[in-house]
Amino acid sequence: MHRSPVPPLGALVYFMAESSMADYPATARTHPLSGARLQALGVAMQDPQIAMVLGDLGKLVDDPDVRASHVLTARATNLQSLTPRRGHVPTLATSTSGSLLFQGRCSGQLIQQTNPGEPMKMEMELKRSGDTVTGQLSVGLGVATIKGTADGSTLNLDWQWANNYGRGTLRATDNGARLAGEWGYRESNRGGGTWSCHRVE
Repeated sequence: MHRSPVPPLGALVYFMAESSMADYPATARTHPLSGARLQALGVAMQDPQIAMVLGDLGKLVDDPDVRASHVLTARATNLQSLTPRRGHVPTLATSTSGSLLFQGRCSGQLIQQTNPGEPMKMEMELKRSGDTVTGQLSVGLGVATIKGTADGSTLNLDWQWANNYGRGTLRATDNGARLAGEWGYRESNRGGGTWSCHRVE
C-alpha cells in the first residue's frame, strides 16, 4: 500500500469503522467499495466527525478519475511488483549496469505537473543495444514499458502504462550516473511532469 500512488481507502474505512461494525447497515456489507456504501456507513456512525469524513470519502471514491486510476494501476501491476520487500529493494529485475549511457538501474523520483508537491519514488531499468534503449519504469504498483533512441547524451522515448501512453526525454549527466528530463501524454514529450534518478550499482 505504501508503494502504491493510489490511496488505500478500503483499509482506511475498515479500521475507522471496526469499533462500530455492529451498526453497519446490512445492505452495505458487500464489495466493491462505493461512495454510496461509505455514506450509508457515515449515517450509521454516532460520531459526527467520522460521519462527515466518511461522507467526504464517499464523494472521493465515486469520482470518475479516482476510479480510473484504480483500474489503470491494476492493469499495470504484475506479480513481481506485488512482492513484499523490506527497505529499499528494487521493484524491477536487476541487470549489470555496464558503462554505457542509458544502461542499468536507477532510482529517483517522478513529479506530476498536476501534483507538483508530492514526488513519487521511481525505479527505472534500462537496457541498451546500439542506439536502441528499452526498459521498465515503476512508481510503486504498476510497471510502465519504455522504448527509445539514444542520441548522444539524450534519450527520446515512448512510454506506456496500462492504457496510458506518451513520450519523454531523458538527459544523462555525470557520465550516465544521473538522468533527468520531462514526459508528456499522448504525442507530447512534455507537460505531464518531470523525472530524475541516479544510477544504482
